[in-house]
Amino acid sequence: MINKNKKTRKYRKYTVIMLVGLLALGLGLGGFWLCKQNDQTCFYPGLIRFHIIANSNSVVDQALKYQVRDAIVKDMSGKFAGVKDIITAKKVAQVNIKRVHDLTIQQISNEGKNYPARVEMGRYFFPPRKYNYKVASTTGVSTREITLPAGRYETVRVVIGQGKGDNWWCVLFPPLCLTDPVGVVKTTKSP
Repeated sequence: MINKNKKTRKYRKYTVIMLVGLLALGLGLGGFWLCKQNDQTCFYPGLIRFHIIANSNSVVDQALKYQVRDAIVKDMSGKFAGVKDIITAKKVAQVNIKRVHDLTIQQISNEGKNYPARVEMGRYFFPPRKYNYKVASTTGVSTREITLPAGRYETVRVVIGQGKGDNWWCVLFPPLCLTDPVGVVKTTKSP
């Protein structure tokens, strides 16, 4: 009788573990399915995107967008150096919002424009995007690719002037658009 009770308890224990595992798997797959079915509501909390929207699609305004990008990337790469977690990255981004705004206004002024600019941090929708990044190892530097799914991401957004032009975006944290492991500034244009 005692042996039978041990077997019954052991069977129940494994049954409970299996049911909990199946429930967790079902919830995980259900969450993935919801993200795929309704990308506008899916939020990816482990990343911070960086987004710049040009005043217009004129050649001058598009060039200005890239000048703003270059100034911000150059300045922010040092501020994000050594940041290892999303909580610290959010703090660094929030503390530097005014600095990003000042850099944007400075670049606009340097080009003789009088556009307003705004810098905001919030959750914004992005379409899917592939990024190439470099990984340094003992055998050299190799290029890898990551694809970020469509969804809502924590974002530092810079809007220049009316914000009606083409935009550029990348990943601020982890720093895919700031620097690669060998210290070369890497940026990619959005499609």
